[in-house]
Amino acid sequence: MKNWTDLLTQRHGRYYESGDSQLVLPAPVSEQAISEFKRSTGYHWTEEFCDLYSHHDGVGLALPNQEMAWQFLPTREFHGFSVLIRDWFVKTHPSIAEVYYPFFDWGSGDAMGYLDLPDVRRGVLVEFEHEAYEFDAKQPWSSFLKQSHDSIRSFLTI
Repeated sequence: MKNWTDLLTQRHGRYYESGDSQLVLPAPVSEQAISEFKRSTGYHWTEEFCDLYSHHDGVGLALPNQEMAWQFLPTREFHGFSVLIRDWFVKTHPSIAEVYYPFFDWGSGDAMGYLDLPDVRRGVLVEFEHEAYEFDAKQPWSSFLKQSHDSIRSFLTI
């Protein structure tokens, strides 16, 4: 299996090579920091997620004269990003909001992450689509939180 740096570099080449963005792959998160991160979030992150972050603490795009555009968020930014995404639907779907763990920012208001529910297979990526959200408690959560990829690796290879 290819390593994370190769997968991330290849994905960047497929989607951003013709643009002005530069791929940013920060230093890894230490094993101790990953343990502290898991404890602070209260979620049992997948082995795949921990493996990715043990290679790079996030994945970003450096754009000329702009702030860093993080795709895979650095662990230090998870809390604020999670609050931002969950705030969309916490009033109408509070029990779902508390078990959604977004870690990928599409840069459009949409996000991708894990949903900790018994009927969602562990490790499957779930996308929040803000355009599909209706601010209605009667709306099924599955209409705005959709299973999208079987794993982080499968997402990176499309």
